[in-house]
Amino acid sequence: GTTGAVSVTTAGGTATSSSSVTINPLPTLSYAGSPFSYTVGTSITTLTPTTTNSPTTFSSTLPSGLSINTTSGVITGTPTVTSASTVYTITGTTSTGCTNTTSINITVAPSNDACANATNLTVGAAATSGTLTGATFNGPYFTAKKDVWYTFTTASGCNASYTITLSSLPDDKDLYIFSSCSSTSYLYISSSSGTTNEVITQSLTAATTYYIAIYDYANTGGSFNIQVQQGSAIAPSAPSAITGTASVCPSSTGNVY
Repeated sequence: GTTGAVSVTTAGGTATSSSSVTINPLPTLSYAGSPFSYTVGTSITTLTPTTTNSPTTFSSTLPSGLSINTTSGVITGTPTVTSASTVYTITGTTSTGCTNTTSINITVAPSNDACANATNLTVGAAATSGTLTGATFNGPYFTAKKDVWYTFTTASGCNASYTITLSSLPDDKDLYIFSSCSSTSYLYISSSSGTTNEVITQSLTAATTYYIAIYDYANTGGSFNIQVQQGSAIAPSAPSAITGTASVCPSSTGNVY
C-alpha cells in the first residue's frame, strides 16, 4: 500500500494522522483481429483475450450462438442468426473489483452468403424466406454491395418454361440467374426499381443446375421471399420433310439410306 499523512486544523490546533491506502491497478483486455466476419452455421475460430493485471471474471452480450467463458474470457461458438456489423462490449474484472472494458466488431452473414454454399430450392415449392442482413459481396461478377445465393435443378425430359419470383422486398433488390459460380456474366436479370417484385420467366434446359443471386442494390440488408415454379414443357419441333434424291444400299439388316 501507499502511506500518506492527513492533517486536520481547527481553532484549537492541528492534528496529524497517517494511514495506508492500497491502489489496485485496472485490468486491460483486448482481442486481436477485430472486426470479425462470421457465417451462420459455421463455428468461429476461438478468440482468446490478451490481458494485464489478471482479470478473473469476464462478461458480454454476444450474437446468438456465441458465448464467453466467464473466467478466461475465451469466446467460442457457432452463430445461429444473421447480424449486421455490431459493436460488442466485453468487461473484465479483477479479484479486487477493478473493471475495464474493450470492444469488438462482429458481422454474421447468412449461410448462403457465398455461391459455393448456395441454398437449394425445390421447384414448385412454396416461397422460401431469405435475408441479406450481414451478407457480403462475392465475385467474380459482383464487386460491391451484398448478395446471397440459391440454386435449383430443372426437371429431366423436355426443356420447359420456369418462373423465378423475388417478392416481399423492403427496398430495391435485383434478381440474377447464372450458369455456374464461376460465371463472369449472367444469363438473365430482373432489375425493377423500388419494392416491385423481380420476376424472370425463361425457357430453361432440362436436367440443368442454375444459380440465383439476390443482389442488394439498395445495400441495406433486409428480408425477401424467393420461389421457382415450372411452366409447360416445350415440345420439340417436328422435323422438316426429307427432300432430294436418296440412294439406297441394301444390306442384311435392312436398307441403308
